[in-house]
Amino acid sequence: MLSGQAGTWRRGTLTSITWGSTLEAELGPAHGWSAPDAGVGVLTLAVTANSAGAQLHITETGSYSEAHAADIGCFLGAARDRLESLLARVAKRRDNPRQAVVVIHGIGEQEPGRTLRSLVASEWSPSRTRPRS
Repeated sequence: MLSGQAGTWRRGTLTSITWGSTLEAELGPAHGWSAPDAGVGVLTLAVTANSAGAQLHITETGSYSEAHAADIGCFLGAARDRLESLLARVAKRRDNPRQAVVVIHGIGEQEPGRTLRSLVASEWSPSRTRPRS
């Protein structure tokens, strides 16, 4: 199923997957495409490695791929833009990791904040397994 922000656009059946390389699906026409255009189209997503990491190639063939190339291009362009936005957010989070620390201590005769101050004084970091002496 190809979906966008407006909902389901076209439905189809996944026909082939080559892990890490290609995905193929047979797609039916979008709602409103005329009967002569009806038939099965084949959508292929292929990933190839390159110096920057990987490149995604999207092709569609079928009786209506040329007649509705503008609609198909618009939909796939929007999907590509959403994917690029997602990849940019993932890269930003990967390049700027955040760490949360939760300190829980028991109730008793402690000086307020003593446990937290001792943790900070130990100069703990995720890359070290033992505090400095």
